[in-house]
Amino acid sequence: MKISYQYRLFDTANLVIFMMRNILSIVYKMMSEWLTRCLSS
Repeated sequence: MKISYQYRLFDTANLVIFMMRNILSIVYKMMSEWLTRCLSS
C-alpha cells in the first residue's frame, strides 16, 4: 500500500513537471516571437 502510494506520488510529480515544461516552452516561444516582433518594428 505504502509503495503504490509513493509510486503514485512520484508519477503525479512527473506529470506536473512535464506539464510545467510544456507550458514554459510555449510561453518562451510566444515571448521570443513577441520580442523579435517588437525589436524588428
